[in-house]
Amino acid sequence: MYVPDAFREWGETLYEWNTFCETRVEGARLTHDVRRQVPLTACESVQAQFEEEALTDSGDFHCVGDAGGNLLLASKAIGAQGAVLQASFAGGDPAAPTRTRVEVSVKRYDDGAPFEMASGKIVLEEKTELYMDSDELDRDGGVRQTNEVANTATGSPPDDASSPFIALPLDSWVRITSSADEPDSLVLAIGKGARTYTVTYEDLEVSRAEMS
Repeated sequence: MYVPDAFREWGETLYEWNTFCETRVEGARLTHDVRRQVPLTACESVQAQFEEEALTDSGDFHCVGDAGGNLLLASKAIGAQGAVLQASFAGGDPAAPTRTRVEVSVKRYDDGAPFEMASGKIVLEEKTELYMDSDELDRDGGVRQTNEVANTATGSPPDDASSPFIALPLDSWVRITSSADEPDSLVLAIGKGARTYTVTYEDLEVSRAEMS
């Protein structure tokens, strides 16, 4: 678990933190800018400051979306560090108060070996119309309190559940189809409930991306 240096120094315990994900569309470009709200310690423990966590730009990813507010971002090609797939589930309503964002990275650890899941992240995000710039994120505006209990119910594919898959919290799942016989091919699927996003790689490049 990530712990700010000041918390280590003061011997305090960090139970959770918030993230602020700004999704912006400018012309044909879409970005996810994720910032982590890091609580301060000692006399400033009721405040927070932000740290940049990740910036995802559709210019670097294959992007698919629909009118329901659902979004898929996939690495255009599989590189030395593998591939990343980001899926945002809005439940078919772009005005929905929450969305689930799943990020999965895959890689292979030996030449010619099948791809494996390297890391995964599932985030339940609450929509806000509030725009907070860097100064606001560095003050009380970055502090959020909630008594909501995380949804730990795991999901499964709606079709052939006997095929190997990885169950994830928030009723989501991921399936990786890869073999040593076709080392440059990969089918990566992420789902939540009855909705599935699938990306197919051939010769290490995206050949098809679809939402169903």
